[in-house]
Amino acid sequence: MSIDTQAGNDILERVLEAEGPLVWLDVDDVEGLVERFAAMARRSGQSMYRWRPEDGLVSLREASTRVPGCPRVGDVLRYILQSLHFGIYLVTPPALVGAQDAHLLRQIARLPAQPVRRVILLGGAPSLAESLDDVLVHMATQPRPAGLRLRDGRWVT
Repeated sequence: MSIDTQAGNDILERVLEAEGPLVWLDVDDVEGLVERFAAMARRSGQSMYRWRPEDGLVSLREASTRVPGCPRVGDVLRYILQSLHFGIYLVTPPALVGAQDAHLLRQIARLPAQPVRRVILLGGAPSLAESLDDVLVHMATQPRPAGLRLRDGRWVT
């Protein structure tokens, strides 16, 4: 199932509204979601990045731009901790995340609310989600249920 523009916008909005900076996104179509986020980054100019083991940290706004010094997940997590700017980081975690990486993720979870920095874990190992359950916001990519709205004097869903 491909993620359309509105669904991508809704997912990004929910991620930005999340209570913490560490979000585990349960997504079926990872590449479709990354494409939608890349289109939003190019259109809005927002700083969005993707890390995966084979590429390192790459800007979604400027697809050919790699962030130097971030080939491993630990490097990316330290980069996020030191960043003083808005940023959304899509991370496809490796199957095994070491204790040091889990410690860095916990530090990210304690970051101040401003500037907004969100680390979105795409998929990942269930054991990672269990070990970080107390600081991780778990989110599905399904659209929000529509609430009641007033239309032509009637409440509709």
